[in-house]
Amino acid sequence: MFHFIYNQFVPKNLNLSISMASSFLPVHMSDLYKAIKTSLFSKLKTMMTLNSTQLQALHGYILVLYKYFPFDNENPRRFMKRVSQWLRDRTSRSNMTVAHIFAIMKAGSDGFIPPVFNYINCVEVRSGYPCAIWLIFHVLTVSEYNKHLTNNQESHQHMVLYKMRDYIRHFFNFPDNDYYFNQLAANFEKDLIYSNSSILWLWRAHNLVSAHISSQNLDNFKHQYPSRQRCPKCYHLEQGWDEKQVLIFLQNQYDKNNLIKYNCSCVIKINMIIVFFLMIHLMA
Repeated sequence: MFHFIYNQFVPKNLNLSISMASSFLPVHMSDLYKAIKTSLFSKLKTMMTLNSTQLQALHGYILVLYKYFPFDNENPRRFMKRVSQWLRDRTSRSNMTVAHIFAIMKAGSDGFIPPVFNYINCVEVRSGYPCAIWLIFHVLTVSEYNKHLTNNQESHQHMVLYKMRDYIRHFFNFPDNDYYFNQLAANFEKDLIYSNSSILWLWRAHNLVSAHISSQNLDNFKHQYPSRQRCPKCYHLEQGWDEKQVLIFLQNQYDKNNLIKYNCSCVIKINMIIVFFLMIHLMA
């Protein structure tokens, strides 16, 4: 069980210093878009039918994307809204063929979700998708919290994490990540006490999953985030984390204003460079 002693609202620090902004790992919207397409299409391809529980999990995932994902234009949001409404009216069914769901989403997504071929921020990871899906949920928890701050509301619903837990349980299919994550997420009701608990819970869980993966595979070592070099204020002088500073850092790291915007021509150029170096590596 996680215990969070810090429970005050922390306003977004939009006037970032150059040193703080440069300490962030770049989060590209193109990576997030690619992970969204993978989570909705590639993962469904491996299944024949969805039962009512799986339909509810899929609907919940699409719903939080619609409500909290910082789309850089309204077309993807409209797509998420339509699919969410369509699924909402069918979650009571005992089952539904994936082919039916896939056909509906495929027809509605053309021209709405930008085409992305390779990961940028997550390219060095053995599989870019787990990295990018983590980024999506970090962005969603920060967006959810900031939305309540903007509306001057304190919410303890934590919709993003509850829907994330359901989606990972039914659709993620990465044993190193999802089994251990589901163990950590078993006591949400006791852990998510304050409005900022979602951001801090996910950060801590991600670090614990990374440590678990590193302990199982020394060739796939994953560092705790943020490092002392990236966020010195996030660490107490003696030892341990300063969660107030971590919260401020994460709010700014994953704030929509600090994401690297999707640029089709730029993404194509970067993808060509990535493919070029991969070809050189394969030929070596």
